[in-house]
Amino acid sequence: MSLAVDETAGDLPVRDEGLRAGLITVLTDTDQDTRNWRRPPQVLKIKDRQRLFRIPREQLEDQCLHLQEENTLLKQHSRTQEQKLRRLSTKLLRLKQGPSSAGRDGELEDTIQELEARVATLESQRRALQSKLSLAKQHILDLGIRTHNRPRTGRGVDGDGGVRRAAQTAPARCGISSLEDTRGEMDRLLALLSRSTIIENQQGRVAELELSAQSLRESLRDKEKEIEGVVKDLRKQQADGHRLIIKDNVDVIRLQKQLSEKSTSLLVLQEKFAALQEAYENQLEEGQRSLKESQGALLGKVEELSELLKQEKQRVLTLEGQLNAATLSLQALGELQERVSDLEGERNLLKNSYDSLLECTMSVQNHQEGQHEKKDKRSEQFKDESWREDVRRLEERLEEERKEKKMLEQEKEQLRQESDRFQKEKERDRDMVMFLREKHDCLEQEVLQHRQEVTSLQEKLDSVTKEFDMSVEDLSETLLQIKAFRMQRETQGMMCFLKTDEKIEETSKDLTAVQASYAETVLELQKTRDLLLLQHRLNADLQNEMKTVVEKFEREREENRRRAGEKDKLLKSRSLQISNLQAQLKDIAYSPRNYKQTIPLQYTWTGLELESVKPAAEGAIITQLRGGESLLEIHLTGATFTPLGLRLMGQGTGDHQGVATFCTYGFLDFETLSTSLISGGQPNYGFTSQYALTESDLEKLRVQGGSITVELHQALGGVQFMTRGRARISLMGALQRTGERMNNRTNITGAEGEIIGILEFWVCLHPQVELTEPQMERATSRAIRHTRGSEWAHGEPEEIYDYGVGIPNELEVVLERCVGLSTRWPGLLPDAYLTYRLYDLPPHSTPIIQCCVDPVFGDSASYPLAVTTDLLEYLNVGSLWVYVFDDSERQTASTYLAKTPIPLRALAAGRPIRGIKIHELKFTTITNIHKDKG
Repeated sequence: MSLAVDETAGDLPVRDEGLRAGLITVLTDTDQDTRNWRRPPQVLKIKDRQRLFRIPREQLEDQCLHLQEENTLLKQHSRTQEQKLRRLSTKLLRLKQGPSSAGRDGELEDTIQELEARVATLESQRRALQSKLSLAKQHILDLGIRTHNRPRTGRGVDGDGGVRRAAQTAPARCGISSLEDTRGEMDRLLALLSRSTIIENQQGRVAELELSAQSLRESLRDKEKEIEGVVKDLRKQQADGHRLIIKDNVDVIRLQKQLSEKSTSLLVLQEKFAALQEAYENQLEEGQRSLKESQGALLGKVEELSELLKQEKQRVLTLEGQLNAATLSLQALGELQERVSDLEGERNLLKNSYDSLLECTMSVQNHQEGQHEKKDKRSEQFKDESWREDVRRLEERLEEERKEKKMLEQEKEQLRQESDRFQKEKERDRDMVMFLREKHDCLEQEVLQHRQEVTSLQEKLDSVTKEFDMSVEDLSETLLQIKAFRMQRETQGMMCFLKTDEKIEETSKDLTAVQASYAETVLELQKTRDLLLLQHRLNADLQNEMKTVVEKFEREREENRRRAGEKDKLLKSRSLQISNLQAQLKDIAYSPRNYKQTIPLQYTWTGLELESVKPAAEGAIITQLRGGESLLEIHLTGATFTPLGLRLMGQGTGDHQGVATFCTYGFLDFETLSTSLISGGQPNYGFTSQYALTESDLEKLRVQGGSITVELHQALGGVQFMTRGRARISLMGALQRTGERMNNRTNITGAEGEIIGILEFWVCLHPQVELTEPQMERATSRAIRHTRGSEWAHGEPEEIYDYGVGIPNELEVVLERCVGLSTRWPGLLPDAYLTYRLYDLPPHSTPIIQCCVDPVFGDSASYPLAVTTDLLEYLNVGSLWVYVFDDSERQTASTYLAKTPIPLRALAAGRPIRGIKIHELKFTTITNIHKDKG
């Protein structure tokens, strides 16, 4: 319907000025882009709104209802799609979170395809809805843009561009318009206004619907993006699954290839095994064939050997040789008895010589004691001569004992050889007896067979004699006649018996021949029986004799063993006596001393068994200590660790009871000693050390405080150990109480001062060994003082003493300086001094030079000596050892900084010794022996 023509325009021309300026804002579609679906606002004039008044109301209502229905359907569809998307997102999340497995790949692929199909359907529905919405919007715009004609009178209305149209005038009707026309016009205007308000309301609703559709589109885009991300993840997982499947397929192909190779190798091995089995069967058949042949040959050899055995059984004459061998063994036994009797005589001689030697030694000891009692009356020369005679006598006795010992050893070796020979003869006799027994059994079996044959022949003979009424003697005479006749016939030639027609004569001749052969057989059997009986008696006698010989041999062997044991004991005692005599000879020859001492036996009988030492050895000669020396014993009994100590030592190993420990300690200038390695919480060391101390050593020990330091170490494996603690052992009690054993305990302290255990020990200082008269004279004549060089310079006037038969001389030792000394601790300077001991003189020390690396001592010492053979031997062989000590290290007095030897061979020729450099220490010494002073 066109709005350009109006029915009343020609009747009443009016001017519409009141409604010209009324403008309303509407939404118009200025942008045709389908991606935004937004309409910028458009301003319509009143005339444009009036165009809508021409559209029927029913049509507008139908269109509005249609749009509302479409909007509701779109909302419902979007809600259903949102629910489906939510379900799909939860499914995808479950699939992501669940364990990936090859078995669910098919289900994932199906779900992905289903989701893709649903996304495609949703996309198609979204496009259809968008097209419908655009059509509806276009339809609404078309409805609003339509133009209609208005009635105008007089003048036109201004358009959009301000152009005024010409007014249309209608022809004038009669007078004034009627009231009804005016009312109708007003009703139409009211209707148009009501319709415009309705259209405005519908446009607002359409705008709201567009906004909701826009929000739905945005949510749909977000869902699409989420679905695309999920699809990408699913495709990635699918690709990873395909990669794993491909990798598994490659592994399967490789395994199949290996399986095929193994199968081919197995077939080859089966073929080789079949070939080897065939070869083995062939070899087995050949071996069985050869075995059968060898068995046949072996049976033939067995038959031959059985024939040989039968022949050997007939050789009974070999028994005579066996009897001769038995008689020879008896003769050898007799010779052995004679030798044993000779050995017993020699033993008696040795016993007598041993008793005489004991008497001689006792007399020598008594003689020596008498000499010591009368030493004030006799001179020194007589003592030397008596001692030389005793030494010579003892040497002779010693040589005799050595010769006797060698003879006894030779006899022992001979007896051992004879016993071995007897053993071999016994074994040979035993073999012979076994052989004779076997022969005897064989002969007994043959005798039984012959007896059976004899009994059967005797029965036959009895039956014949009964049949012909003849005695055995007559039958034997007839048999002899027949035998003589047969011999005569054989000498005449080979003749056949005459054949007679008479049967009785032939039977009589045959009977006589059978009787003759039977008689011969009987006689031979009787002879064989007699021989067998004789052999049986001989075998029984030989067996009895063999038993007696074996018993006698056993008794003699036991007797020889007993005698050998007694001789071994005798040799042991004789070696003990020889060693005792050697010790006495050495002591008498080199350093005669007092025989009555109080030193325990274990220091006198070193190297011998204490059980073999008799109580009379208490007054034996002391060979361990020199005159004026004391014996100091230090015994570490054991240790007991505290719980703290066990924890500390068990930290490294974890086992408190398996801790392995040992102790070390040093004493004066002696070497550092170590106990054995003992395991446990209460180790028992049982270690004893012995020191021979002089008077100067004891004085030095008293000055230093009379104690030693014992260090406790824990073994960590191999040569590694760790020092756990220290303990101090006091020796003052032993120094004050000589000869008493001082039992005591001391605490073992750790690195931080804690007590980790208790050490048990005992200390004993034995009295000094008394000096003999010559030694006492020498000791009183010497200047026995441990002094420095200054004390020697201001001492008593020098005197020259004769130490035995020799030329008196004077020995001067000068120690000038040392070069390049260093302490054990870096950065400290040593307080050095030198110490040495010459020959059997007391030790000598130089003055202490404080804090100096190159100390200059300038120490000089003079010693009056007599040139004797002992001194010359010492100078030719020995060396003067010079030790360097650090006075600041008094706690470790057993260690020294350095030492060096000075050979003294040049002094024996009267030449001085100067300038010795050893171990980076330079000692400038002047050692000279002055010429004789009268």
